Amino acid sequence: FLMGDGYYRDPNDSAAYYMGTDAGYMRQILFYGIFGSLFLYSFYFFIFKNMLLKSLKMYDNSTAVMIFLIAFYFFFAHIKGDVFMGGDMPLRILFLLYFVVLNTTKPFLNKLQQ
Repeated sequence: FLMGDGYYRDPNDSAAYYMGTDAGYMRQILFYGIFGSLFLYSFYFFIFKNMLLKSLKMYDNSTAVMIFLIAFYFFFAHIKGDVFMGGDMPLRILFLLYFVVLNTTKPFLNKLQQ
């Protein structure tokens, strides 16, 4: 559990997950170990924290609430499935949202409101 063993799929049956688990957090712990999993979760926490702080500074509170709910969804949905590493579309949307939120400036928002 500390270092992981690097098996994502069952080595004896490529159609099954390793040790029969399909839970996201448990699958990450078995593959990366606790230290690697904490690194992965801190990466996502960092992304959502930066988006939340920037949205509180640049946008209104409803945008910050939306970003908080998206973060809650990611961490909650990862209980059952592998959203952090296995979900292609949620990751694309997350990084697109991250790019938009962090690269938007105040003058650009003022032009949109006029």
